[in-house]
Amino acid sequence: MKTLKKVLIGLLICIVLIPVVKFGLFYFSMTFALVYNYSGLEKGGDGFQYLIRDPIKKAGVCGYTYDPSSGTNEISIPESFGDYPVKGLGGYVGKGAPCPFNIDVKGFPTISGVGLSGGSFDWYIKGEGLEPEYVDVVLNIGPNIREIYADQFGIVSGKKLVIVRVYVNCDSGNTSFYSENGILYRKNGEVVDGFLYWNRSYTDPPGGAP
Repeated sequence: MKTLKKVLIGLLICIVLIPVVKFGLFYFSMTFALVYNYSGLEKGGDGFQYLIRDPIKKAGVCGYTYDPSSGTNEISIPESFGDYPVKGLGGYVGKGAPCPFNIDVKGFPTISGVGLSGGSFDWYIKGEGLEPEYVDVVLNIGPNIREIYADQFGIVSGKKLVIVRVYVNCDSGNTSFYSENGILYRKNGEVVDGFLYWNRSYTDPPGGAP
């Protein structure tokens, strides 16, 4: 009888506690997302788009419009946006809406964006009869960048597929990332995904020449 009572009490406790725990975990995850994620998106007058967060101020760069006629192919990530220190490239807004970092090109209005398949755009170029055009830039990252979420897509503009490749310079004082020969790495040695790097062809068939 005593054993039966213990079992019944245990079941009752589980019935009561499981919903409470589930609600607590859900509430915690939502609160964490709202506190950790960015709360808004603003355009700067410098060609950058910024993600911002309050009340603990933080900013991230989620986009840049590169002008090939500017006289330079260098893009330097700003250290701040007004009162907001820039800590990341890309990120998530609100409850988790993705907003990855990418580079657009002035003079090539974007009709749509195309992702890689097998490391190549060859499938799309041939299928749509497009002409590939590479735009190579130098991306300078300062010491305060701690988070990177990038997703560079091929830019469909008219009958061209514009492919923006980057040569990355990362400040040696950065404690989260480093660069070698234009490639960006995490401190554990992993290549940072999401960029199209300068030393690769993205127009060959998958498995073709590098």
